[in-house]
Amino acid sequence: MRLWYEAPHFSRVTCATGNKARDGFMRYLITGGCGFIGSAFLRHVVGGRLARAVNVDKLTYAANPDAVAELAAGPDYTFVQADIGDRDAMRATIAKYRPDGIVNFAAETH
Repeated sequence: MRLWYEAPHFSRVTCATGNKARDGFMRYLITGGCGFIGSAFLRHVVGGRLARAVNVDKLTYAANPDAVAELAAGPDYTFVQADIGDRDAMRATIAKYRPDGIVNFAAETH
């Protein structure tokens, strides 16, 4: 198993599954993307045009949707409000967007 930092820096190459967006960008599903760390990651990856991303967030007390508002207007960002504990919602989201990878930042620690 390869860790994310060992990946080719979110490069525009075909991944092992052969799944890539029409323009060659990799697609990632990010959980907890409205949190402090998740939103910084999204701003770096999507804002830097390194990859496309689907942000799945439950929007609890720790979420700040304004932290990723600048990405919402762009074609490389999609938001899905869902609980990662909802198996059916996650299966449907993964089936719909077919991400190349999943990065989990979802946590309730307070």
